[in-house]
Amino acid sequence: MARHQLRLGDEGLEPLHEHNWRVRVELEGEELGQDGLLVDFVKVKKLLAEIADKLKGKDLGKVAELADKSPSAENVARYFYEQFRGRFEADVRLAAVRVEEAPGCWAGYRA
Repeated sequence: MARHQLRLGDEGLEPLHEHNWRVRVELEGEELGQDGLLVDFVKVKKLLAEIADKLKGKDLGKVAELADKSPSAENVARYFYEQFRGRFEADVRLAAVRVEEAPGCWAGYRA
């Protein structure tokens, strides 16, 4: 869980509220390893947990990487994308990261 409040243009901020964020990481590659895997999900889950732990229980507007922008679901997806980028073998591409702010409300980021 993490809290955020969006900037509403000239109207200030929406009330601070909390979400149980869900994150989906999409990886792509041309070749699988001898084990039939592109990337071991255990490695992906561990990395995801490390990144998510930095945000757990926090006000996202006060996290350094999000402080200068509105902590929207789109910017949270970009944060996770940037944290994941470059963390895999060269032949594994980070295709996209999607976050679910509330049931059925997904936003994504890809570069």
